[in-house]
Order: sequence, then C-alpha cells, then structure tokens
Amino acid sequence: MFNCETESIDTPEVEQETDNTLIKKIVYNQGAADEYTEIYTYKDGNKLTSLDASDGNKSIYTYEGDKLVREDIYIDGVLSANNTLKYNTDGKVIELVEYWSESSGLPEQTFKISLSYNSNGTIQADVYRSYVGSDFELDHMNIISFNGTNISSIKDEDGSTEYIYTYDTKNNIHKNIYAIEVLSLIGHNTEFGAYILGNKNNITSDSEVYNNESTAYTYEYVYGDNDYPISATYKYVDNGVVDEESIETITYFYE
Repeated sequence: MFNCETESIDTPEVEQETDNTLIKKIVYNQGAADEYTEIYTYKDGNKLTSLDASDGNKSIYTYEGDKLVREDIYIDGVLSANNTLKYNTDGKVIELVEYWSESSGLPEQTFKISLSYNSNGTIQADVYRSYVGSDFELDHMNIISFNGTNISSIKDEDGSTEYIYTYDTKNNIHKNIYAIEVLSLIGHNTEFGAYILGNKNNITSDSEVYNNESTAYTYEYVYGDNDYPISATYKYVDNGVVDEESIETITYFYE
C-alpha cells in the first residue's frame, strides 16, 4: 500500500488492451460567472508535475527517482504550504510531514504523520504537531481503513470524529496517474494537498461525522463509453439537508 512502484504479471497468450487515459482538465460551473478550471501537467508519460487552478492555486510535485517526495502548494500565487514524504526500504510511505506558513491563512505550524501498517490491513496514523520554535507533540491518532485500495474511513482514537468515503464502481478520473495511491494518501490526510480522493474508483460521498452529526459532499456522475466520468454534480449536505447554493457542475476532459 502507498508504494510508488507497481508490479505487473505478463500474460503473453492474451493481448491486453492498455488503458492510458489521463485526466487533463477539470472545469467547474462551465459557462457560468464563477467558472474555474484545473489543468494537469505530466512528465515521463503519467507522472503528475503540476496541478494549476485558474484561481491562482497550484500544486507542484517533486520526485526523487521513482518516489514522489514533495508537494508544494501555492495559494493565490504565493507558496503557502508543503507536504513531504519518507519511505521505508519496501517503498511504503512511513512519514508524511505537512507544513503551513502564515500565508496559508492559518498559524504557522507543522504536522508530522507517522504511519504504521497493521496486520488487518488498516494503517495507524500518529499525528504530531509543532508550532514555531516548539518540539513535536502527539496531537491525536487516526485509524485509516480501506475498501480495496480506496480509503473508506479515517477515525480518530476517541471515536468522536470519523471521515467516511464511499465510491462508485467505475474508473477513477485519476486512476492512471503515477503513484496515485500516494497522491490519494496526501489528499485524504492533509489540509492543503490537492483534492485527490480514491485511486481506483470515484468518490460519491465525503462525509464527516462528529458527535453524531454529519456533513457530506456528494457527487453524482455521468459516464462515457469507457466508464470514466465525463461530468458530475456536486452538493453539500448538512444533516440530510442539501445546501442549494453549494451545487456545482463539474466537467472532465482527458488526454
């Protein structure tokens, strides 16, 4: 899990059709006054190098060899946060460090997430926090659970807060991006990382349950012939009530 390298099994007797579909552009509220876009740029085929939004936000990705090691996040054109990763000798992510500068709009601080892989397939994430000039102190612990390779829930140690994710059964728009499971790990566990959730299938709901009250972001998709989404409708739901002003349309373009 969360390994940048992928192994494959050769089956020479059956010619497999290769799916190299890559998301190129996402347009929100196309044709409306509040339309904005996100552009994906790649190198070496499918290694994501940047994700540029028309509102001035941007993520830049750095690799060392085959490993994704850093995401630099620009807010309104200003470098405001970064995420760095460390791997063990098996190529699994064991540490994710998230730094916020004051230009992020939040107090300057650093989070260090130490990941331990459990025998039952879950991951324990010990989250440490450090303010400027202070040592890291344990802030909280999360348990990350999976449905296949997709993250299905993140629950804190006292059970008061749980993030629950549901998915469709179609091709995720980000499915063929290099190190997609690592990018998804960043998306699920950081404040400012690119909103890349899931890796095999598309997210249909992103819910937060806190003290038995729930809020959720939901997605309803229209699919093309190859089972990739071509459009979606996005809604924010608060304790079962849809916020009508939150409704957005999303259009996907591939290369």
